[in-house]
Amino acid sequence: MNAHNIRTMQDLLNKLDKLGYSQSVVNQVRPRIKECVRIYNRPLSDIPADYDAFVERWGKGRISALAEGFRSHEHFIEFRKRIRGALSKLHLETTAPQELLPEWPPVLDVIRENSGPKKTLGPHRLTSATFLANSASAQGARPCDLTPGAITRLAAMHKGNDRRTFKLGISGINQLFDHPKLLQPVAHLLPAPLSQPANPNARASTRRRHGPNSDAGFWDEFDAFVAAKRGFDSLGRPIPAEESEFKQNSAETYENAVNSAMGVLERAGVLTAGDTLTLRELCSYETISMVADTWQVRMLDGEVSKETATLHQTVERLSHIATFSKFLGKKKRKKLQKLRDRVRKKAKRRSKMSAPREAWIKAFSRSSPQQLAVHTMPEQLIRKAQKILDDWDGLKRNKKAKTRMRALHLGIAAVQAAILFRGSSVRASNLRQLPFRGDDAQLILDLHTADVRISIPEHLTKNGVEIEADCDEDAWSVIEWYLKEIRPRLINDHPYGHNLTDSDYLFPSKNFDRAMEETTFAEHYRIGVEAVGLKMTLHQARHITAYFILSEDPNAMALAAAVLGDEVSTVEAFYAWMDGVKAVVEGRRLLRDARQNSRKRKVGRLKRGAA
Repeated sequence: MNAHNIRTMQDLLNKLDKLGYSQSVVNQVRPRIKECVRIYNRPLSDIPADYDAFVERWGKGRISALAEGFRSHEHFIEFRKRIRGALSKLHLETTAPQELLPEWPPVLDVIRENSGPKKTLGPHRLTSATFLANSASAQGARPCDLTPGAITRLAAMHKGNDRRTFKLGISGINQLFDHPKLLQPVAHLLPAPLSQPANPNARASTRRRHGPNSDAGFWDEFDAFVAAKRGFDSLGRPIPAEESEFKQNSAETYENAVNSAMGVLERAGVLTAGDTLTLRELCSYETISMVADTWQVRMLDGEVSKETATLHQTVERLSHIATFSKFLGKKKRKKLQKLRDRVRKKAKRRSKMSAPREAWIKAFSRSSPQQLAVHTMPEQLIRKAQKILDDWDGLKRNKKAKTRMRALHLGIAAVQAAILFRGSSVRASNLRQLPFRGDDAQLILDLHTADVRISIPEHLTKNGVEIEADCDEDAWSVIEWYLKEIRPRLINDHPYGHNLTDSDYLFPSKNFDRAMEETTFAEHYRIGVEAVGLKMTLHQARHITAYFILSEDPNAMALAAAVLGDEVSTVEAFYAWMDGVKAVVEGRRLLRDARQNSRKRKVGRLKRGAA
């Protein structure tokens, strides 16, 4: 089929079975195309089959509001995914191809002839292989030139989906080596399987605490440094982390810096498995210089970003360990200071909200539907989740794991929203690690009065401010429903068989002593806010809370700071723009009053002849 013959949605519908789809996929795409008549309010013959126009109209990522004509968020996502996928095939075929080196077309021809539904190589192999061929040809690389280093350099030019497509292209070409008959015509062009690109991110150090090459003596020295930083009381006993200035979070940042430095040295081959290393040796001027030099080489090679402050932070913390522990003499301390100045990356201190976040909260302030969605988010999510839970066993028999998992996503997001908007807008890390049972419970549930209280000690918060908050009455029913319907299924009946451990954490993980993983926790929330037509992160919930308070009373900075557990000066700096909004509104009111008063005013007249 020639993609150029498809001009309209009617053409696409008529020739859908010629796009290389299996019959089951065709059956999923066809009804979505037919829906275009109602959604566009035009016949299919008048709707262009234009990928770019479709993406411009319907987007590619999250949505903040549901367009007219769609029954639900899920309906819209299904419509957009199916039609955009079909149009993308035309888009790829009609895009002007990269001029390939002569060694690539024979390889692509073999893949073209043997890929597709029920064919030897399977479906969707040609697109990714062509992407790889285009990338290589643009850099003058033939198939035989793709050494591991060359592949890593080519892959570094691509991010996200493009990088995944590049790697899939390698996998597709390597499939030829599993089928000697297919490989035979192009064996002279492909002498060996291609390697996947190396991971650009630093690997975790094998010498980290509890790592495969961990040295107990080294970590004893590090723990002694931490104990010395915290100090000792009058009886010589170590001061606990929560009572000292050097809290657990601080100790973890220094441990991360040590792990990062050892990882850099291992990656460069300077530090091997059989080498011994002490904390004094790691924090020597020579070793810190080597870490800095190796890191800067990685920057030049594009393996790590030049914009981050990681190198500066690592050097600063290793330097502090060295000076605090008196590992260095006077001359070495002066040299180390010059090194610190050389690698310093001045972090920008924010005296106000970042421009993108300010633009987002301003847009939110003008959207009544989004504000209503926030207020009703827990109940909306419960209703959506409960519909799935009511047919849980039937969905399980029909192996609808994805649908059942969606109910758990929505249920977790419902209780997240209830705590954030009806309790306290705590930071994501505190919300994620919230125990609700045991002696250290921070979410206190009173079964007799149905009261909910949040109590987080100061040593567990980012800014050292204790959080004490009573939740609204309607938070109880959401939390109770979660504990009855969602949490037990996470632990005993996970859709994918990944049952979690019943710990004291409100949001459990697979480990008894750990809360839910950070990325998993954020993903639950993302799916939940999308389901109610919103687009926001866990942290933006704090901005919304402050906005709701200050929109009612712009002078309530202290109240907003108390609810957020933040400093008043921080709230004043981040929400100063609301003073401007208030000033504009007040100014417009004064202008209206002046205009009305001018109409009432009568011009005085002097009567003639008056004595």
